[in-house]
Amino acid sequence: MKICELVALYAVQRSLDIELPIVTAPLVLAVVTFASLISITPGNLGVYEAAALGVYQFLGLPASDAVALGLVQHACFLLPVVGTGYVLNVWRAFFGRPSALAGAR
Repeated sequence: MKICELVALYAVQRSLDIELPIVTAPLVLAVVTFASLISITPGNLGVYEAAALGVYQFLGLPASDAVALGLVQHACFLLPVVGTGYVLNVWRAFFGRPSALAGAR
């Protein structure tokens, strides 16, 4: 899972045309993961972005680029999780509980 997150971090950096060495991706991932552990907000909203801002500024990026990277990266990490939840809830609303879960009751 962390390898996928590293690839996603680097892909977001490249998609925003920000040139950072690939070895910075593990540092960024470590900082935002640690910050997410101490977060008390739902979805780590704000905490993730602040951690990304701090680490990218430490790496020498301007604040505008650092904020953009933090926002886009967080969106890329949240959308699959939230999207899957919505799809499963819609499925359950239209078709009822999946039979494997219904038998567990």
